[in-house]
Amino acid sequence: MKEPNFILAGAQKTGSTSVYHYLCSHPDVFMTKVKEPNYYNLNYENGKDWYLEQFEAAEDESVVGEGSILYMRDSEVVAPRLHADYPNIKLIFIMRNPVDRAFSHYNFRIGKKIGEGMGVDPVPFSEVIRLKDDPVKTIEIGKYYDHLMNFEKYFSREQMHLVLYDDLKADREKVMTGIYEFLGIRQDIEVDIDRVRNVTKYQKNPQLYRGLKNAYVATRDVLETVGLEKVLEPLSPVKNKTRERLTEMVEKDPPSMNAADRAFLRKTFEEPNKLLGEYLGVDLSHWNQ
Repeated sequence: MKEPNFILAGAQKTGSTSVYHYLCSHPDVFMTKVKEPNYYNLNYENGKDWYLEQFEAAEDESVVGEGSILYMRDSEVVAPRLHADYPNIKLIFIMRNPVDRAFSHYNFRIGKKIGEGMGVDPVPFSEVIRLKDDPVKTIEIGKYYDHLMNFEKYFSREQMHLVLYDDLKADREKVMTGIYEFLGIRQDIEVDIDRVRNVTKYQKNPQLYRGLKNAYVATRDVLETVGLEKVLEPLSPVKNKTRERLTEMVEKDPPSMNAADRAFLRKTFEEPNKLLGEYLGVDLSHWNQ
């Protein structure tokens, strides 16, 4: 059975899904069907055999990997566990301006929640970024330098390939060629890299959807208490069709971040960005503008 020799380990909303699919298209690469097994953070209790099952379909590909991008977020836990199993593994990290990343991540989550039928009013972005205990770690994800240092405690710098989202957006072919070189696979293979995946999209009418959803749930709960829940069954086709129309995701200009939130995030990430720029040997001052 083949085992992984590289991982696309982060971060969220940095173009990682596109890179995952580009790698899937390369004949020298096997990627797990489930992009994010999240074994070393969320599914560790499933055991190593469960993890290795994710790679059962690998054949004669020279490199075998997966794309659990939450590994970067959970670096303190993941790095020692991963090193214990695969001390020589290669790691790929993609990093984006953390201010933009946080806002994109928030909007992605809101759209996804509504699309899944979760009719709960979302917590405003202004509150999320100021939470002292944010379960999603919206701010912590963007402190890339700290996460890289956690991995460097266990892995050499040569084992880590660091990509900036700005570079990926500007020249996907050049960035992918660099990744192929890092992985030691053929660079002269034609791979379709024109399509951008997992773009943050926005609901056509989220407020209307949440209102109707909440009204439906309240009505259903009342009817269930008196044993009349079957009254709603004939309305199921109408409910489903309405949900499809209202949860249709569309690409459009994203909502703008207010000036106070942007200023707060710029201040929050000023020092982490400075440390990352020094570590990479690049000027990231534009991230703070």
